[in-house]
Amino acid sequence: MIALLMAVSLLAGQEQPEENLCADARNCRHVEQVEFRAGGRNLSIPIGAEMPFVTEHGLQLFPGESVVVAVAEDGRLTVESHGPAQDVITPQKLTQAVNEMNARMQASGGDTAPGTINPVGEQRPQDRLRISMLQVPGGEDTVVLIENGYGRQIDYRAVMQVPGRSQPEATTACEVLPSLMALEHWPHPIAVVVLGRFRFVPESRELVCD
Repeated sequence: MIALLMAVSLLAGQEQPEENLCADARNCRHVEQVEFRAGGRNLSIPIGAEMPFVTEHGLQLFPGESVVVAVAEDGRLTVESHGPAQDVITPQKLTQAVNEMNARMQASGGDTAPGTINPVGEQRPQDRLRISMLQVPGGEDTVVLIENGYGRQIDYRAVMQVPGRSQPEATTACEVLPSLMALEHWPHPIAVVVLGRFRFVPESRELVCD
């Protein structure tokens, strides 16, 4: 598991690139340990290393992290700032938003559903994305919040590492509407997620998921 976490920025342990991904200090952080809840227990995996947010495969996030990134026309990501996800959304608002989404999905019989609650308010960074990864307080569900500060619709792809599974797995991702927020929710723990292949797409004003 530790080896997978250390290699996840390169998706399944490919060789490290010669490029210094921490040359821009904003793109790096020291990861002392990765903490999440799984199997009814609070787990902690020691890492103790400097790790980049953005690699050639996309943006890598661990539970509890939040970043603000700029998206170039060709999809390149530039990290501008980062901090604790708990500074973006309160536990109460997160729980409320997830409960509402679950209720709407159950009522519709679908796998996705737009919520009506905006758990982070309207103060999202202008012409940037703010992306935060958290576990629901007291549970094992994992949430990724993507706040779109652009006036354009954005598509992306996601790969996750689920504790106890040997390989990273692709997962469903929904396009983020202009100047709005997407809440991606999984009913299980995720140790790390990699978001990549960001691109601006024609505006549809519909929730499109792949």
